[in-house]
Amino acid sequence: MTEQKGVVYGPKADQKIQKTVREMARRMMNERPQRGRWQQRPSGGGETQIINFQITSSDPNTRRALVQVEQRAFRGQVYGSILNDEVVYVYDTRGCYLNKKNEDLTGRFGSAVLMYTDDAAAELHFSEQYEPPEKYWCVLDVCCPNIVCED
Repeated sequence: MTEQKGVVYGPKADQKIQKTVREMARRMMNERPQRGRWQQRPSGGGETQIINFQITSSDPNTRRALVQVEQRAFRGQVYGSILNDEVVYVYDTRGCYLNKKNEDLTGRFGSAVLMYTDDAAAELHFSEQYEPPEKYWCVLDVCCPNIVCED
């Protein structure tokens, strides 16, 4: 009976395999708290900034609303805020949230995310400005109106 041998590697391949095994062992036994294969690395993207707001006034033609900031999901100042960091403009790029009359939207709650101004947003919301802002608050949602049912 003939003896079966496993796969035989040459000396160069053997050296590469040993080097890879040593490197993997070094990574797995890292003395820092970031042990293991997956380590968190900074991506440069920064944190997502989201605000919860209440609409003070709105304009369906420009799809813009002046809102009072109720909560924020980040630390620091609200981008573009006025009146002691309490009021900001939000924009409805999709056109499906701020498309009602001011009376219908005033007092309703919603949320917005800070976005970088792209060409479409610049043309839609900031075409009259010489230089559009770097960022703007884009509406994520607006809550349904509070309806009081009478007996």
